[in-house]
Amino acid sequence: MTASCGLLQPPMAALAELAQRLESAPPALPVAGGPELKLSKLHLEPPRLAPEERGSVRVDAVIWAEGQVGGARLVFHGPDELALSRASVFARWQLDPALPNLRSIAALLARRQAPLPVAAWAVGLTDQREAEIREEYARDGAGRPVRAAQRLFARRAARGEPWELSR
Repeated sequence: MTASCGLLQPPMAALAELAQRLESAPPALPVAGGPELKLSKLHLEPPRLAPEERGSVRVDAVIWAEGQVGGARLVFHGPDELALSRASVFARWQLDPALPNLRSIAALLARRQAPLPVAAWAVGLTDQREAEIREEYARDGAGRPVRAAQRLFARRAARGEPWELSR
């Protein structure tokens, strides 16, 4: 996604324009070691910009995202990051939905060997090191869940480290 000329448009204005475009057409995101995360909804809470460094600005935002990982629906809420960048001062701004937290949680859940087919995961990232996950299972012919939903936690030592599941 690109915005107006970088020299004429300040980063906040470019971010507002590009975030609106990103929300109106959420991208499909590759997930390490798993199926693509197909986003159907993405909402960015008012983001914060870090200082520009070598033509790139890290954007921290709280996001709401909905998508599909394999055969299961994924609903995610929590802090994540994007990158607002330009090749030169005259180049157009571009917004890259890096979303490392969303992608790493999607990868973790895609690899999970659940006891039954999963219909949906609802994930709330409480901080950069802990997430609460509700795993809902498929329904039978009468529309009843095959098994009650399960509550899981994903934890990691620090931002950027791999997640581990626990109950």
